[in-house]
Amino acid sequence: MSLYGLLTLALALWGCPLTFAAPTTDPFDTLVDNVIEKRQFATFGPHVSMGQTDSEFIEMTTVFMPGRPPAESVGSLFVWPGLFDQKNRSDGDLVQTVAEFHSPMERQKKSCDANPGQWCIRPFIVSHGYVSQTVPVGMGIDGTDQIKINYKKAPGDDGKWTQTLWNLSQRNQQLFAYVRGSAPCRWFEIATESQEGNKGSADVQNYYNTTLVLKNPEPQLGTRFFKTGSITTTNPVTTDGGKTWFIEKITIPPMLPPGQEYKPPVPPPPPANPPTPPAQAPPPPAAPAPPPAPAPTPPAPSQAPPIAPPAPPPAPPAPAAPPPPAPAQAQPAPPPQAPPQTPPPQTPPPQTPPPQTPPPAPAPNTPLPPPPPQPVPQPQPAPPAKPPVPPPKKNP
Repeated sequence: MSLYGLLTLALALWGCPLTFAAPTTDPFDTLVDNVIEKRQFATFGPHVSMGQTDSEFIEMTTVFMPGRPPAESVGSLFVWPGLFDQKNRSDGDLVQTVAEFHSPMERQKKSCDANPGQWCIRPFIVSHGYVSQTVPVGMGIDGTDQIKINYKKAPGDDGKWTQTLWNLSQRNQQLFAYVRGSAPCRWFEIATESQEGNKGSADVQNYYNTTLVLKNPEPQLGTRFFKTGSITTTNPVTTDGGKTWFIEKITIPPMLPPGQEYKPPVPPPPPANPPTPPAQAPPPPAAPAPPPAPAPTPPAPSQAPPIAPPAPPPAPPAPAAPPPPAPAQAQPAPPPQAPPQTPPPQTPPPQTPPPQTPPPAPAPNTPLPPPPPQPVPQPQPAPPAKPPVPPPKKNP
């Protein structure tokens, strides 16, 4: 038997339910559609498991918080929940979504464009014990992000597994929906995996509301739930006779001593304030203005002046005079009349021509029209002469 076979057998007898493979020079070999990775020799920290089932799992859901990665690290660190078949590790599929952290940072960039202090997360299918299929580029997440993970197998013996991821801390952003693998899975495990000299996790990992659904009910599956190390967890419970199992919380402590987790760099202190110039003394108050000189007081008269009588009240204003009438047009004088041929004693009274009505006054700012021609008065016939009255007779 080869050295590799002996090592694998020894580890299997030791009781580690793990996946091992021959070492390679670089575990990140990118292909056209998928990334194929060959697993390195790995060591594992505390883990949780439930299985082997008589039936098979058809769905798993959990909410995962990976905690902060190590501040100083070497090699690679993987934390993941997974489903596989413990009795068929060489030919089955390991369905797992992995949060991965690599050192140095240049290697981390091969997994995703993460910022310092972030994990890369992406779905994997590990086939034939060591060949991994995954997406070319993962997504960067913070250690405090809540990642919802769902594995679901389509119906039928050849039904595919779909891994769907959401970042609940980023408005339920969907990260992946990855369809790969079809092998039945009868073992559930949560693990912390170290490669290439990595010393393990540096912060607490939490899994919330983990739900496992079986193809057929198994009422006694809860008795096959195990944990190692100082992991704290609630017990699995079922409310439907063993078809669905629920674990409220699983907490995995860090493997490194306290204080080894990544801490964001402390921002530099703000620049020192420039020295404050000494306060200048306020100017002296201005001298008050001298009071104005009093006006000279006239000498008092020897005798009080007489009091003037009160002035009469002002006369009321005269009413406004009406505008003067327009001047009448001058009329030509009539020709002289011939004296009537009457007896001397009777002198007829002079005849006055009828009064003429003056033309209307023109409107304001209107030039006066020329006067109309006046008719020439015709001579009037003299009245008949009265006979003279005889003088009264004298009485004898």
